[in-house]
Amino acid sequence: MNSYKIDDLTFKPFLSEAEILARISQLANEISKEYIDKNPIFICVLNGSFFFAAELLRCFSFDYEISFVRVKSYDGVNSSNAIKEFFGLDCSAENSHVVILEDIVESGLTTHYLINKLQANGPISVSIATLLFKPNQLKHAELPIKHVGFKISHEFVIGFGLDYNGKARNLRDIYQLVE
Repeated sequence: MNSYKIDDLTFKPFLSEAEILARISQLANEISKEYIDKNPIFICVLNGSFFFAAELLRCFSFDYEISFVRVKSYDGVNSSNAIKEFFGLDCSAENSHVVILEDIVESGLTTHYLINKLQANGPISVSIATLLFKPNQLKHAELPIKHVGFKISHEFVIGFGLDYNGKARNLRDIYQLVE
């Protein structure tokens, strides 16, 4: 893995594709044990979690539903601290187990917003599976974060679905900003 440049920013290797895929496989085993007989609804939060969701969902051999939503709260390398757009949630979560699939949970603003929307539908349970988690930046400690790929601290990262202004989602590895 070499460094990666976008505009005037440089990113260095952080997590390799092999590390990411191995951890996703472990998460799939954990989630399978919990939901194998429950026909859960997995909600993929676009655009970032698409890569994570695709790899995770391929691992399951039980029945489930999938839905997609798009929620945005980021500009450049900083969170805007406000929900900018929301599209989706075309399924009813009534009497269902729901697992929200996130690429990264930082402040928890986006996921908190989505959970509030879901609760109006009367789900049996709602939990979160995220590839990356920044516990030191979490502003909503009550979030049901049950499955975490990797805990990171303050790093701004790109790749494997994570982007910088729409760029670098396609990278198979995850890179962190060189500060």
